[in-house]
Amino acid sequence: MIDNDLLLEVPSGWRSLAKDTIDKLRDRFPGITIDQTKEKFGALRIYYTLTEMDNDKWDDAYNITLEAEKASTKICQDCGKPGVRKSNKGWLATLCPEHQPEEFDETEIQRLIEDQEY
Repeated sequence: MIDNDLLLEVPSGWRSLAKDTIDKLRDRFPGITIDQTKEKFGALRIYYTLTEMDNDKWDDAYNITLEAEKASTKICQDCGKPGVRKSNKGWLATLCPEHQPEEFDETEIQRLIEDQEY
């Protein structure tokens, strides 16, 4: 079960990704504490504390959160549709063509969505 407060700072388009990732972390690491979830630099961030600081467990938890972070850079943070992370006036955001600021060329955004690799 997810504490809804953990999802307050997560953009709506990433909430299911965040919830699935938190569930995966809690299933794999019963003693884990999820400290915070949020958007940072146009990607999903999940901060946690492991009660056992075993290096293998830490690496596994890190890889799970890194996978979610990478996935979030291809999902519009506003609606959950395919998106691309771009900079707009110094701010990074991952958005679909519908939610991109007007000064971006939609054709270019669509090409980036189709061609992007993390």
